[in-house]
Amino acid sequence: MRNTNGRLSLADRACASRPSATRTRRVVLAALAAVAAALPAVIGVDVHAATPAKGSIDGSAQVSWDFNGIGGPTGVAGSGDTYDLTVHLPMPDAAFYAPDKRTGTVHAAVLTVTLTWNDTSPDQAVGLAATDDADSSVVGNDTTAVSNDGSNINVFVIQNPHNTSYTLTASNVSGSSSSAIDEHAVATLQIVNLAAQVQPAPPQGAAHFDNYHIPPRP
Repeated sequence: MRNTNGRLSLADRACASRPSATRTRRVVLAALAAVAAALPAVIGVDVHAATPAKGSIDGSAQVSWDFNGIGGPTGVAGSGDTYDLTVHLPMPDAAFYAPDKRTGTVHAAVLTVTLTWNDTSPDQAVGLAATDDADSSVVGNDTTAVSNDGSNINVFVIQNPHNTSYTLTASNVSGSSSSAIDEHAVATLQIVNLAAQVQPAPPQGAAHFDNYHIPPRP
């Protein structure tokens, strides 16, 4: 409806603008739908976890588990995986590793974790790291290489582990690889009573030391 001066009223102008606003909303919604559909392909939402996620070891038997989805192309989830391993020594740390004049400590222990996988590609170089959950310190030594020579094995060792839980993290050394792979892990805990070991006699005829009383006896 026009007023006396020939212009459209406010109500008529609002009605005339509605089709344009409706088309604008449709275009925005269509654009948002297209972006949402593309997100999974861009970000990658496939997240893996170790199977099982945690365990414990006391030296009586091996413990095994699987790391899932290690490595993979850059930008794809699943480049690393963790496992919580709790160590149970036969006695508290202070007693187990008590000082000994002959052997240094009464006992010794070695925790070994061996990783194996199937992909022989050079970029499938896998490493293992450990963090002591009690104080967040990084512990252990690993045979990590910058490339895979096809042997598909990695060995990780903690010397004299404590009664604690360790977070073990497997990852590709380069941070990414041609494909994500699964790895099988086997942990062993070797316990040795050093103080109970009999000191071996020197080989007959070999160089040796003689014990002399000081001062010399009369």
